[in-house]
Amino acid sequence: TINATKPIYYAAVPSPDVAERIQVNIVPLTQQVERNKPFYAECRLSPRPSVPVDYTWYFQGRVFSRGERLSIRELNENTVGDYICQARFRPEGGSDVEMKATISLWFTPPSPDCCGDPQTYQLSINALTERPTRGSPFYADCRLQPQPSYPVRLTWYFKGRYHSEGQRLSIRELNEYTSGAYTCQATITPPTGTPVTVNVTKPIYYAAVPSPDVTGRIQVSIVPLTQQVEQGRPFYADCRITPLPNAPVDYTWYFQGRIFSRGERLSIPELSVNTIGDYMCEARFKPTSGSTVEAKATISLRYDSSPSDGRTAYWVSINPLTERPAR
Repeated sequence: TINATKPIYYAAVPSPDVAERIQVNIVPLTQQVERNKPFYAECRLSPRPSVPVDYTWYFQGRVFSRGERLSIRELNENTVGDYICQARFRPEGGSDVEMKATISLWFTPPSPDCCGDPQTYQLSINALTERPTRGSPFYADCRLQPQPSYPVRLTWYFKGRYHSEGQRLSIRELNEYTSGAYTCQATITPPTGTPVTVNVTKPIYYAAVPSPDVTGRIQVSIVPLTQQVEQGRPFYADCRITPLPNAPVDYTWYFQGRIFSRGERLSIPELSVNTIGDYMCEARFKPTSGSTVEAKATISLRYDSSPSDGRTAYWVSINPLTERPAR
């Protein structure tokens, strides 16, 4: 008996009512921020989704902690900087939704004529438009806490280029040319000493879904490369998407419910009782201005008793004949 399993799904995307109105914000919980003292903040989604949310905090390009709460035990030169909260969830019947927000923590150099501790400033971008929509305006405010008594200059940058001045960010029309990463830069000029610069960046996008021309015609299949499959010998196969998207594709192979390897090629060094079974290829990619597309295929490797040749491994795969699985 030879079995093969292939999950067949129609393409699902986040509901516009979910993806468009969700906003991620970082809320500081520590009112008095001081050197050598702890700092706490929370990453919050509003409105909160009805499904579980995975929160991950990043600092200096690495994972700092997981969970909604950011906890910094001690503020010092090694712990100040940009902290990014990544919130990820999957709506019912939809694809993964991923959102990010950044909070910047920096020390102000002490003034020569002041003996107090240097001040820590928090800079954040707060969206004023609840539902970013293509073709509509978008507004956000840049807020600095605490507010210093001396001059502060707020400057907006878009993709590294100058955009505008002032606390309010105004985007006349959200489209593929105006959506992306916006940075607010606060320049604080004390009466004496060196000006202090604090930056915060927030990605601003409208909700987009993959084109039906992309999701409807994508097929994933497993192509065995090993013609003679025998016990004690290696086995190779490729996971292929047709037509190949113009975006990078991440391939992940699973065996017995765990990650076996990454990449398009499946390589089994030796076929044995411990390495036969179901191997699933998961292919993920993100079309331009679209949501993540995920497709899977499974190949089953089983032994069959043969009086003449002993135990031999056979491969079997399922090739879909329906080009566009639809609900």
